Amino acid sequence: MFPLCTVRGLTNYPNGHSFDHEFARFWKDNILMDIIPIDDKLVHWFCLQPYIPKDERVWESPEGIRHLTLKLVSDHPDEILKMIKNTDMKSLSITHLRYRAPWELLTSTFCKGSVMVAGDAMHVMGPFIGQGGSAGLEDAVVLARTMTQMGLNNVE
Repeated sequence: MFPLCTVRGLTNYPNGHSFDHEFARFWKDNILMDIIPIDDKLVHWFCLQPYIPKDERVWESPEGIRHLTLKLVSDHPDEILKMIKNTDMKSLSITHLRYRAPWELLTSTFCKGSVMVAGDAMHVMGPFIGQGGSAGLEDAVVLARTMTQMGLNNVE
């Protein structure tokens, strides 16, 4: 297991945000904060932080997740604190990053119905090394080839 967890959220700015339309990364005191503007009013962000054991009740409520994250980034710029404070509580999630052993590929199911897991959601890698997009593209190529071989040419 990685000794890390990640908190993710979406913040809506009804009057528009002040962030540039590019990926922004802040690294301070062992806390990684990434900001990804989706459009002029919506921002996706995540905070990579030390792992919080599940027995600390923060996992149980979005308010607890937000409170802990604000505490950890309290000395970050004000715009980051405001972004976290104004986050849509329904969008908040916390995930413990973990290693998936190779044999889990044999015993796990990575698809259900017409939904399939790909990219860094499926492969063993942390979300902080920038390989998930590449793995996702490669997975899409493999999926397309497999569907073609199975005669599924007209799938939308």
